[in-house]
Amino acid sequence: MKRLFALLLFLISLGITQEVFASQLPEAEVAIVKQAFPDLKVRFDGLIELSDGTKYIPVYPLKTEFPETSVKLTSTFPKNKSIKDKPDFFMFNTNFAFFKVKKEKDKTTIIYNSAIPTEVKMGLLPQDLLVPRGFQIPSELRIIIGDLIIPITPSKEYKEIVISTGKEFKNSPRATLVEQAAQQLSNKYFYATSFNKNTISILNADTGKAFKQIEFTSIPSDIKLANKGQYLLVSTLRNGNIFVIDTAKTEVLKEIKAGEKPYFIAISNTDNLAYIANRGENSISVIDLISMQPKDSIKVAGNPCYIELSSDGKKLYYLDAITGIVYYLKKEDDYFAPYTSQPLFKSNNIAKIQLVGDKIYTLNRGNNELEIFYINGKPQNENLIDISDITNINLEESVNGEKSAVNYSENESETPFQEDKEKNKLSFKQKINKIVRNLLYYKDEPEIEEQPLNPENQIQVMAIKSQPEEVSAEATKKVKTAKEKLHDFLNYKAEVEPMPQTEQIKLNVEKQMDFIKAKSRANDFLVVNGKIYLLCSDDYIVYVYDETTNKQINSFELEKIGYYNALKTSSDKKIGIITNISSMALTIFDTKTDTIVQKLPLLVNVHNVVITSKK
Repeated sequence: MKRLFALLLFLISLGITQEVFASQLPEAEVAIVKQAFPDLKVRFDGLIELSDGTKYIPVYPLKTEFPETSVKLTSTFPKNKSIKDKPDFFMFNTNFAFFKVKKEKDKTTIIYNSAIPTEVKMGLLPQDLLVPRGFQIPSELRIIIGDLIIPITPSKEYKEIVISTGKEFKNSPRATLVEQAAQQLSNKYFYATSFNKNTISILNADTGKAFKQIEFTSIPSDIKLANKGQYLLVSTLRNGNIFVIDTAKTEVLKEIKAGEKPYFIAISNTDNLAYIANRGENSISVIDLISMQPKDSIKVAGNPCYIELSSDGKKLYYLDAITGIVYYLKKEDDYFAPYTSQPLFKSNNIAKIQLVGDKIYTLNRGNNELEIFYINGKPQNENLIDISDITNINLEESVNGEKSAVNYSENESETPFQEDKEKNKLSFKQKINKIVRNLLYYKDEPEIEEQPLNPENQIQVMAIKSQPEEVSAEATKKVKTAKEKLHDFLNYKAEVEPMPQTEQIKLNVEKQMDFIKAKSRANDFLVVNGKIYLLCSDDYIVYVYDETTNKQINSFELEKIGYYNALKTSSDKKIGIITNISSMALTIFDTKTDTIVQKLPLLVNVHNVVITSKK
């Protein structure tokens, strides 16, 4: 009965032409359309009908722009058309837009094209719209439906497949099921990508059963949870888009344009931003996770493929896929300035990077070793020279009865430049301090006792040894000359030509890097809860190292089947997940005890996986 009444109301409304109903649409935009079609009819629900039967549905913007001059047409599809051409889509500089209702076989719909502005994709149809019979919306525009009940046309970029296997899985008897780990997986979903398929499979984490797949036109390169697990961001190399999946509804909400070949995704929870490494160009795309719209594009050196962010979101590290150089960017005034990338170190065939505290971990497949780059220098070595460590003169103290420019004693127990008795040699920093200390002394004449010289207070020191009026002009001149020489020495680095990048990178390797050599071919690593896990697939072993000392503290064996390729962890870091791209199973281990607690059989091969809660 309700459908009959709605249809009757729809037919009656086609004859309504009174201008009063146009108040639902903005007057300026409607006036421009009327210039092209003076006899148009505006229905009470906002639908516009031309005299030849052509219909346009309005889309109200999420955010209305208020132009400084006047309202005007800014975008059409096809491009560069006028309203008189009756384009499939047109938009004004207020973000207000219209879609033409088109007939396609047994349905009516509106056009979708990736060039349609994001502001329109985030808008809404009139919520009292009387939907024409057989009307459907392209899935890429599903967000504009709001509370309306309108069928969705499957996307050309992806399609959703409901899987009915008729088979329930049980946990493998070969693995011990720990109750705590079972609770970790209870009432959760796995979103998993395959190594060689254009799909994301959604699996029940309790049983491993896949109940749905989303198929894309390109293999997903990365998946990341955002907004506290509410959404899953998916990058695909071929079409340059980031897909947003609603994890509660297990369906794609929208697409967001990134750069060429978007590869890796990094999430900043502090400022609700996502950073996308565009492997096909020199840029990093920035997406606002609140509005789900593109926010910025950072032009960088090299072609970024992996990205890591500091916990405060103010430092960004990325790997250049072409050169193997890891670069660093720092946010200033809430903004990553373009082309300010600084090289940190260079490696060979890096497969992954991970930032933990002040250390960057990289898996060097060329040398089969885990590299550890200390951003602030190795903590066990004093690598930086700090002139401020040289103590200024204290006029209340003396050495051997004389005033001194530095607090220094020949007594080893008192000197701040004491030798390391175990190694019987001065550290690098101590040697430099000693050189600078010696420059603070000079000999006037052979028969005159060595005098302390400090550019800021030497005259005062000499004045203490004699009367102020007896300080000679010759002594003042020597002080000035010595001061200039010392200044030249302390500022020598600023005067020489900058060190070439390659040389600086080599120096960093010596001063700021440690290495863990893999016992066999290493496929992946994971740093979590103070431990380093190194997956060596040839041995079917995961080696465990202490994050502080880099020393091996444990290891555990994997079932000798298939090819283990990746280490993942849950968001709370309590469980680890090992994927196997050929055995159709996930291995679950406890990160506290380093014990395998479950072997979860699947119906799909898994390359990348995240865990979300069922809603």
